[in-house]
Amino acid sequence: MLAFSTNTVKISDSNVRLTGPGSISVSNGNDDHLITFSVNGPGASLLVDSTTLIVDGSLQNPQCDANLVINHSTVKAGETAFKQITLNDCYFSEPEGAFVGSIEDELGTLQAIADQYGNLAQSYTILPGSVTTYPIVVAGIGISSKNQENVLAGQGVGKDGAVRYDAENKTLTLENANLTTKDDMVMLNINEFGPDTLTINLIGKNHIESNGNAFAFEKSTVRITGKGLLESISTDSNHMGIAPLGEGANLVISNTMVTAKGGAAIFDPNFGATLTIERSKVSAEGGVVAKTITLKDCFVELPTGGRVDKGSTPDGTKLMGVWNALGNIASSCIILPESHRSTDYVESSEVKIQFHSITKELHVSGLTAGEKAYLFDMMGVAVAELVADAEGIAIQSLAQLPTGNYLVVTTKGTYKFALAQ
Repeated sequence: MLAFSTNTVKISDSNVRLTGPGSISVSNGNDDHLITFSVNGPGASLLVDSTTLIVDGSLQNPQCDANLVINHSTVKAGETAFKQITLNDCYFSEPEGAFVGSIEDELGTLQAIADQYGNLAQSYTILPGSVTTYPIVVAGIGISSKNQENVLAGQGVGKDGAVRYDAENKTLTLENANLTTKDDMVMLNINEFGPDTLTINLIGKNHIESNGNAFAFEKSTVRITGKGLLESISTDSNHMGIAPLGEGANLVISNTMVTAKGGAAIFDPNFGATLTIERSKVSAEGGVVAKTITLKDCFVELPTGGRVDKGSTPDGTKLMGVWNALGNIASSCIILPESHRSTDYVESSEVKIQFHSITKELHVSGLTAGEKAYLFDMMGVAVAELVADAEGIAIQSLAQLPTGNYLVVTTKGTYKFALAQ
């Protein structure tokens, strides 16, 4: 149906039910100056029942005194507002986070279809059936039963790799996921997951980066594990790489590798979260602080003389952190499994470290293309970041560094060497 200079469809003081296996499309040539599909009058209502309605323009009750009911149907439309909007056995497929919201205006209380920010949605799609949502948001995308097998499908640059969720096993898998933004947005957010543990399974290299907290969760127990690795980085000095927030936030890093960077690396500003690290390699730039910290089959490799210990804030709040030999919270630290203690090569002989005393160049070979290796001094401060070329070789000049002992950390091993004159 198409009309010019008038409403294309207008229902006045009538109850209308659209149904049937077919569909109806409604549009106008008024640049949406007039309501495309209009429902008027306190005795009016529109029931879209087990069918398809497509409105290229607005679907509205201008006086906000009529009702809209959508029952197991497909509806695509623009701005939509009624006295009351009811959805039965259907859900919003787009925009992300759309909902039916209530507002007050000069006409009284009305309901409208809003986007995730609470603004009137300019367009939306409703599909039949039910959807289960989970309290996990990845790069601004809420995980549900409709997208859990490929959360990042069609999201484009900055959201590469694969993210999927297994609801039965409560496992979120990150496989070579690259989730980056220059905005102040949490790229992995978990809110009140419940009494069960959410397992994050790492496959390959996974990178999370934000100008806000890169990874944050509250009232949830999260276990990070897997043969891959996770880099969680905040580019803002006021935010955290990993932020377990408050009482009920419990983080377990188990049998894996995690690098966290930010104004704080792993930090709970409320001093209520717990952190457990077991048989894992954790590199933290920015400090590690929580209410309780437990190391299982692990030790603090850097800074030299570093330890996990109790302390308190100036107001007496109890906390635990990784401390340096001077009794201060370590600005950076490396925690390794006990199996790494007093060894040179760890886990694998694939990676080879060579330092040329004349050229002062460090060569790291045996990496995968694009893989990063990190160079730390013995205070746990990262002094260099190496990136492997297409042949898996990374080269870095160390001419500017002072003599002393250093640690090269890769996904396949950890290597100690001495830089001499």
